[in-house]
Amino acid sequence: MSQMGTVQGGALNFNQTKHSLLNTIGGFDTKTVPPAMQSRPHPKLVYCDPEGEEDVDTGFVAKPADDIPHNRLTDKLCRGIQSYVQRMQKREGYRIQVLAQEMADSYIPAPRECSSLTSAGFDTFLIGGSSSETIKEISKVQIMGDRVYWEKINYKTAQRGQQINGRQAHSCVHFRNKLYIFGGCFSFNRKRNARECTNQLLEFDYSTKTMDIIKTNGVSASLRKNHTAVTFKNSMIVFGGSSENGMHI
Repeated sequence: MSQMGTVQGGALNFNQTKHSLLNTIGGFDTKTVPPAMQSRPHPKLVYCDPEGEEDVDTGFVAKPADDIPHNRLTDKLCRGIQSYVQRMQKREGYRIQVLAQEMADSYIPAPRECSSLTSAGFDTFLIGGSSSETIKEISKVQIMGDRVYWEKINYKTAQRGQQINGRQAHSCVHFRNKLYIFGGCFSFNRKRNARECTNQLLEFDYSTKTMDIIKTNGVSASLRKNHTAVTFKNSMIVFGGSSENGMHI
């Protein structure tokens, strides 16, 4: 599906009044840019006469009004404005083609709690959470106008044999085009009568759809859930949370 549109002009019109600085001939015709294109680069300008037809032969002429004194300042200002408008006249317009990609909206992630929702550029990623069991899937959401599009990410592990378990009450941050997921807890362990917490650090590369378990150095943060995390310079700062037995950290 495509939409075609030709954009002409940005408004530049000097009114001819008694106290105007300049008398002008010609002007610029303006057409409204569609809202979906307002954030795109500005198009080139096409000179139009007041009747709306392109005029490439008639040059823009600027001269002081009769009630404006003639001096070097006004002459210099006239030459500057005239030169600028004449350069705009020589620019060519172009056609803008907007391609709207059809996206499947049949997939909607399951209801859940204790998941993370992290923005990365123009995309937002929904990771983990808990429904009847902890969830290991990753979903990407894009908001376009008043519509929401979901896409399930079928990721792979960086190393063969790696086991990535579903988790909830974790933290997730975005850093250098990757997502870093820390901590959280797994499914309920009936033998231990508790949800096992973890201090595992995962790295998700959304460009290659690859998940990897990162081995950390030094003293690791303790096992926790329901904590927060932010990035600061080249570090991931983890704060608070609770342990398996519910004690606050």
